[in-house]
Amino acid sequence: MSQKQWIVIFAVVIAAMAGLYVFLTHGGQKDGRVAAVYSGSELVRTVDLDTAEDQVFTVTDRAGGANTVCVKDGEIFVAEADCPDGICMRHGPLLENGTPIVCLPNRLVIRWAQSSAEVDN
Repeated sequence: MSQKQWIVIFAVVIAAMAGLYVFLTHGGQKDGRVAAVYSGSELVRTVDLDTAEDQVFTVTDRAGGANTVCVKDGEIFVAEADCPDGICMRHGPLLENGTPIVCLPNRLVIRWAQSSAEVDN
């Protein structure tokens, strides 16, 4: 094979990899960016971050632990928590390719909704 053929093959492979990357990172977000908020194993609320107005709500677990969740400018994060470590507050907003927001003492989890069943609730 000539050098020109190798360059064309390399360019095609790079273009295919770039297309696959875009599909995998943005293809799952076709229905919008919907966050699911859980207290224990119970789905408390879903929030469509593309259309939701700014809001603040409190999630209280069965033992009485409370987290204040804030939706602002298309982001969701824990603004206040009465847990002893405060890791959930330091997490910052839920990122598209990041880890979920978790408060173990208060059993709170905020993550991206994975199926239409979560969004319908």
